[in-house]
Amino acid sequence: MQHRGRETGGGRLSQHPIDVLIRNVIGTGRPVAEREMAQIIDRMAYAPFPTAASHLDKRKWEGQWSEGVDVRAYVSDLRQAVTDPRARLVVYVRRGGHIVGVLTATERAVPEDHRGSNVLPLFYVVYSADRGIIVTGYQASDVSQIDIPKGARWLR
Repeated sequence: MQHRGRETGGGRLSQHPIDVLIRNVIGTGRPVAEREMAQIIDRMAYAPFPTAASHLDKRKWEGQWSEGVDVRAYVSDLRQAVTDPRARLVVYVRRGGHIVGVLTATERAVPEDHRGSNVLPLFYVVYSADRGIIVTGYQASDVSQIDIPKGARWLR
């Protein structure tokens, strides 16, 4: 199921139903049904990533992705991470914004020929439910190296 359309624009909050759902889940702390979890994952898997090229350039410079990887392949790796059934999902508020993070093993999401010389074991993708976009995706050596605030809620 793909949820497209009704993206945000001009600083307004995204009114996409799944983004509204995410903000409600974060705001109320209510339980999340499996069906809703699948909708959140689907929303993230098809979300735009407007700054993908600049993020990829940074990740190549850091050695996380190989020089041969293009934006299309990088975004595909992010989508693979989001849809990994073993990935963990976390929700929180960061700088007033509603965030969903997906954490998985790099080896499960990034093909070997995409990995750079400084590949790290964890892969983290960040989605803004306020803007309806992916805001970053990067590798980390340990969960402690990822900026997940205290009080964040792990959904799985």
